[in-house]
Amino acid sequence: MKLRWFFASLLSTLLSCPIRAAPYGCQADASFCSSASSYCSVAGFCVCNTYYYGERCQVVVAPENRVTISSSGRITDSSLAGIILGWIFGCPALIVLVLSLWLRL
Repeated sequence: MKLRWFFASLLSTLLSCPIRAAPYGCQADASFCSSASSYCSVAGFCVCNTYYYGERCQVVVAPENRVTISSSGRITDSSLAGIILGWIFGCPALIVLVLSLWLRL
């Protein structure tokens, strides 16, 4: 009975004490991240905006190295239907083929 009381008391003590981590990175120092190119995450890391990188988001990606997505690279309805039908019929056929080869061995 005393052992049960001890563990119950220990558990309530542990649950009542808030455990806080020490501030890290930009949580410890507000000027750690470049304010124009990033923001500070809860974990203390700088989250960079588009075209910025580095520990403090201080490096800018050169304009000639930036990736652009063209609007002409769309999937049409018929090609999407073909992809879906390929998965529906292709996967079971592949499973049957593998099983038939495996059972012959």
